[in-house]
Amino acid sequence: MNKGINYIFLCLSCLQIVDAGALPVFLTMLKGSHKEEQANAARAIWTLSFDKEVCQQIVEFPEMMETLESLKTSQDKEVVKNVNGALFVLKGENDVSKRPKSAKKNKGHVFISYSWNEKEVIMKLRERLKKEGVEVWIDVERMGGSTLSAMAEAVENAAVVLICMSEKYKQSPNCRLEAEYTFQMRKEYIPLMVQKRYRPDGWLGMILGAKLYFDFSGKYPFEKPWNGLMKELKGMGRLSVLENNALDKTDAPVASSSPAMFSSQPIRQSSVSSKLYQMNTEDVSNWLCSLKLDGCVPSFAQFDGKLLAQLKSMKNEAAEFYYHCLEKNLNMNLVEILTFTEGLEKL
Repeated sequence: MNKGINYIFLCLSCLQIVDAGALPVFLTMLKGSHKEEQANAARAIWTLSFDKEVCQQIVEFPEMMETLESLKTSQDKEVVKNVNGALFVLKGENDVSKRPKSAKKNKGHVFISYSWNEKEVIMKLRERLKKEGVEVWIDVERMGGSTLSAMAEAVENAAVVLICMSEKYKQSPNCRLEAEYTFQMRKEYIPLMVQKRYRPDGWLGMILGAKLYFDFSGKYPFEKPWNGLMKELKGMGRLSVLENNALDKTDAPVASSSPAMFSSQPIRQSSVSSKLYQMNTEDVSNWLCSLKLDGCVPSFAQFDGKLLAQLKSMKNEAAEFYYHCLEKNLNMNLVEILTFTEGLEKL
């Protein structure tokens, strides 16, 4: 059943799935007595809820919301995990602007976001980081014991997040939540490739962009990407080094893997104007309106100058992917793309 649902998400967009009448079907599965079907349906709703338009439709479906709320007390751990994840996104708790400010300062730990399918290389990575005296925050069991609020707080207080990329990582709504929350928080993150011959696309490809990444998929000897990763971490100068070995937190989630050595250079501020870096989200909205791209403002609601700078760098270093993102992820037509690109070049 789960494989079938995953296949549907590979073939159709979230909106297409909902337009085909999927929500009543998933509701029937949730209200049934078969625990595996309930868990799969809740996971599907969780995945659909990342699409803002679909999320609104689900929120406005009272019976669906009531059923999800009632399943929070299910005796099945997988059902509870997926239901809580769906409600976390549907209620907007993954929206940085709606969350209370954390009173804690950055602890300097490394947050590892990964999929359980790649646990072997992730556990090796964890042990090597511990030997270097780096504090690591990782959900070792990856079984949903961590609360989503704990995940959010762990990301907020992390010095850097390691995003471990793989196909399973992309398919996991839990991993997506961690990665997108990292992105929203403007946290430093380093992508790691943990699956051979995997090419990130969709939401994961957009987060990767033109970032520096390291390949732990087995394509290279472990030491090669490891040395590069340690150089990058130390270069950030934001890690806490402890006298004792790092502590593992079992109440914090982790994400997935990334591609090897490096495919492109990290973004450098010198490549864009200082004016661009100073723009906030309101400035970006006003800039879009000045280009007569008012209809694109909602798609760029989370963008500030730093993210525009990343987009500009992506255009220069991975043009094909840049245009793909504008069309598929930001829903822009050809005229809008050309107008936006010309305006971006002038910033």
